[in-house]
Amino acid sequence: SSPGFKSPHFLPPSAEETTRAIDSVIEDRQRAIDPPTTQRQALGELKNAIQKRLSEGLQVERVNVVGSFAKGTQIRKDGGNDIDLEVVLNRRAHGDWLTQSNGPTNCLTKVKSLLESDPRFSSVEIRIDQNVVSAMLDDARVDIAPAFVHEEGGVVIPDTSGGQGWVRTNPRLSKRLLELKDSRHGGQLIPLIRLAKDWNERNGGHLKSYTIEAMGMRYFDEKPEGGENSPRANTHEFFSRMQWYLQKGAVVD
Repeated sequence: SSPGFKSPHFLPPSAEETTRAIDSVIEDRQRAIDPPTTQRQALGELKNAIQKRLSEGLQVERVNVVGSFAKGTQIRKDGGNDIDLEVVLNRRAHGDWLTQSNGPTNCLTKVKSLLESDPRFSSVEIRIDQNVVSAMLDDARVDIAPAFVHEEGGVVIPDTSGGQGWVRTNPRLSKRLLELKDSRHGGQLIPLIRLAKDWNERNGGHLKSYTIEAMGMRYFDEKPEGGENSPRANTHEFFSRMQWYLQKGAVVD
């Protein structure tokens, strides 16, 4: 028999069989990094609890799940996921914060104090972190961004990173653009982003979630028409280009 093989009639797999095998391994990993179903259920309960509490002291129009959970790019993490909530406030009731010199801090402080005074969050570390109020739960970090609807679309949220201001953002538009690009490329973009996030998590977590998503979108923007669009090909090509994206800062359009 041939060295290393049990059978003298062993034939190596064909290129097609190899591709299918690699794609199968990638798909298995995709399933392995899915957040547990219980976490999705807990997210809904947490969102409702936060909305109920904040509505007792603020006029809340709605609470939206944004970020990775909204986009479908979240992954299972040993330390729990980051959960992003957007709390849209009534402008007539609370619009003074938009013009006050310390309005952003006052707004965030109000949200923080409401949560801290709720027995359900009495044992939870709650702090202000630039744009959000962060609640450090046992199995997740929840970032709560108070927001006001912007007349030209999207919302404005507090920005205390370098002073006192408000920054415009549009999570709904970002989600829609990601979904459109994913659909245009046969549903390959979101799974690729999730694999990259998984790799990042297992290698120190140095890249921000948004950076990985931006690199994934850039990769498909530049992918030649008619190129192979399989999980194997996209994974190989994307990771081959990742270093160039980071070195050149070429992560956004």
